[in-house]
Amino acid sequence: MAKAHGYFVRHAAQMDYPRYRALGLPIGSGIVEGACRTLVKERLDGGGMWWSEAGAQTVGTLRALYRSGLDRWHHFWDGAPYATRRTDSRARSESQVA
Repeated sequence: MAKAHGYFVRHAAQMDYPRYRALGLPIGSGIVEGACRTLVKERLDGGGMWWSEAGAQTVGTLRALYRSGLDRWHHFWDGAPYATRRTDSRARSESQVA
């Protein structure tokens, strides 16, 4: 019980829900979860597409990594085991972003 009490004391400012509502901010996860469901469905349910769960997870993870910025994208691929065999994906990915 003391551990739970300590958590609430330390994070009280993050739970000021009346203030967040007054600012017009969402306080639940429903909006984000709904948007994710819609975006993932659009991405994976294109005409003629069929994805395994593992394939869908991989594509979603790579997409999130790429959209997080080219620095993170390149950092990930530079550490990949086959990074020395790849062609220069930096030039291609940077030209695609532009």
